[in-house]
Amino acid sequence: MSIGPELLAKPSVNDATVRFFQAPADGPDFFWLSLDDLLRAAGLKAEPRRLLLKDIRRDAAASVRTTLCDGSITSIAPYSVAQAILANLISTGQVPGSSMGKLSRAAGEVLDQIAGRQRPEDIRRWVAGLLKRSEAGGSA
Repeated sequence: MSIGPELLAKPSVNDATVRFFQAPADGPDFFWLSLDDLLRAAGLKAEPRRLLLKDIRRDAAASVRTTLCDGSITSIAPYSVAQAILANLISTGQVPGSSMGKLSRAAGEVLDQIAGRQRPEDIRRWVAGLLKRSEAGGSA
């Protein structure tokens, strides 16, 4: 059960499930994902993970939402925010550099699943909307 944005997929990253969600905003946008899941998949222990999530919720409050999914509360953020967090963890040596490639492969799997459920004209409309939103300074 999910309350909030629709759960799109649950691919595996480093043998851990990372939940991907439909963006909570109206209109075209890239998917969001569970930061809790991402940090667990990256190998952060419970206490560092809790402290980092607390900092992220404070410092990036406009980009983070909380949702209920699979019986637990999780913090979600746009894929681009998750990439930035992971890049920082890699650059500071807290997680292996291979983590970014593994996240990218999981994201590719999710995109394939989404595209497989859409008509080609709907995909073109979605991409055009993303480009327009990005050019206008939106989150895409």
